[in-house]
Amino acid sequence: LEFRRVLFRSEYTNTTASIISNYSMSYMQSLTKVEFTEAEEVGYMGFANCTNLQAVILPKVTKIGGSSFASLAKITTFTAPLLKEVVASAMQYCSGLTALSFPELETVGASAFQYCSGVKTISMPKLKTVGNYGFQYMYGLTKVTLPEGLTRLGEKAMRGCSNMTYLCLPSTLQTADSSCFCDCTKLKKGVILGKPTGYFSNYAFKNDTALTDI
Repeated sequence: LEFRRVLFRSEYTNTTASIISNYSMSYMQSLTKVEFTEAEEVGYMGFANCTNLQAVILPKVTKIGGSSFASLAKITTFTAPLLKEVVASAMQYCSGLTALSFPELETVGASAFQYCSGVKTISMPKLKTVGNYGFQYMYGLTKVTLPEGLTRLGEKAMRGCSNMTYLCLPSTLQTADSSCFCDCTKLKKGVILGKPTGYFSNYAFKNDTALTDI
């Protein structure tokens, strides 16, 4: 497909492509809105440097490749109801987003949502694993309840969520790696609904100076 034909458009809808290949939509800085009605996967850096992109609609996409939307700070709307996997750094620094709602998402890769600082709410009811730094430095989060079915949180997965005051961890959680929740300086209450059967780092809550109840 000749994606370069959309180089100077502000809005683009594609009804035929099944895959958005590596780099294929990159550097299209005039784009503000894209919709791919049939695509099921976004490749590596698929939308890299589309710096004016504000709205993304991907109704059939199940996987987003590495760095595909990284540092696109103007995105405020991201619709992907069938999304199951977000690969490393895929949406890192998307600071314009205020909510992450992915009803089918199971896997969050390393640094996938790191520095999504505007996000206030997370809804991922089928989440199973969060990689290292997956939710790191999400300053907008205040109260977080992670879903039943989640089994692993990687190293520093929620480090530096410095406005988070409440955290509830599910009974299914087996592993929370080193410094998983460190530097969450306003965290006052943490609830663990079960007893982790794997590794739960002794430094998981390091530097959480406001924590009084867990």
